[in-house]
Amino acid sequence: MGIQIPTRVRFMNRSEYALAKRVMGDTLPQRRQLIMTNGAGESGRAFTIPISFAAAVFGSAAAPLLAPLILAQSFLASVVNAGFLLNVGNHFNDMSVHNPTLLVHETMHAWQGHNSFFAQSYVYNSAINQCISGGGAYNFTPGQDWHSYNVEQQASIVEKWFANGESASDVLFPYVSDYVRKGKA
Repeated sequence: MGIQIPTRVRFMNRSEYALAKRVMGDTLPQRRQLIMTNGAGESGRAFTIPISFAAAVFGSAAAPLLAPLILAQSFLASVVNAGFLLNVGNHFNDMSVHNPTLLVHETMHAWQGHNSFFAQSYVYNSAINQCISGGGAYNFTPGQDWHSYNVEQQASIVEKWFANGESASDVLFPYVSDYVRKGKA
């Protein structure tokens, strides 16, 4: 299975945004800055990238045939970041119901870009760590400093805390309360 070119584009819906905000607090980009597509990477893998003003304004309204061109140019121009493109493949329908853990993981990447000086930095961090470690890029051992984890490990920590039931007594909760909800990327 190869790369899945996006044919459907929409803004993150209200229930998805409410779920992500419940996890990450007020440190998220605005809902209209989070654009969902049914595109996916190799083997159907979801990925999130920063996008430019052009894609944020025209992305959801673009004809399906123009969407890949707009999205490609927007990544290159995303130094002036206006939003994030969450490419979630077959999980395109309401993710707050159908795949909330993936929604949390991919929205964490938008959070990382939004709360970083250079919005694209998490993309490079992710790519480098996946090239070096493959699937191991997502593995983490709790108890280390937040900044010692790569971006995939950080997203996995928050995803795991969410999947465990969002408990304040969970060993992973300090990462959410002390870093994520305070916007400390």
